[in-house]
Amino acid sequence: MIHHDTPVPNDRESVTIAEDDEYFYDLLPMLGINVRLVMTPRENTLVWDWGWCYDGALALRLAMRVWDPQVQNEPLGWKKRPTEDKIREAPHADRDPDYNRLRCIHGQYPDDGPCTVTAYCLIDAERRKRDRQSTAW
Repeated sequence: MIHHDTPVPNDRESVTIAEDDEYFYDLLPMLGINVRLVMTPRENTLVWDWGWCYDGALALRLAMRVWDPQVQNEPLGWKKRPTEDKIREAPHADRDPDYNRLRCIHGQYPDDGPCTVTAYCLIDAERRKRDRQSTAW
């Protein structure tokens, strides 16, 4: 993983803050309200595969610095996952099972108690948890 000390402008209406062999990790401004970290595949830069919303660029950049995308499904500290039905799984997620537990769309672990953002997202998280268990071999 290469982390850029200075964000690199790109042609995707964002700036690249890190990259690896498969992805560009881009900071995408969202109408001045928040920012989004998106994983843009190198093979098709017209789309992004996963994203996480943050309150500001500093929080996003710090989270990116400590995140290991090979082991951890998602970065720390995000406030919303816009890809609700598409949850990322790291290639080596089994190396950190406690960190990679199921989260609600606001980034909280349902096993640790209800979501502090809204009680309704817990219902969706529980449904997804049951769906995962029913499809497990």
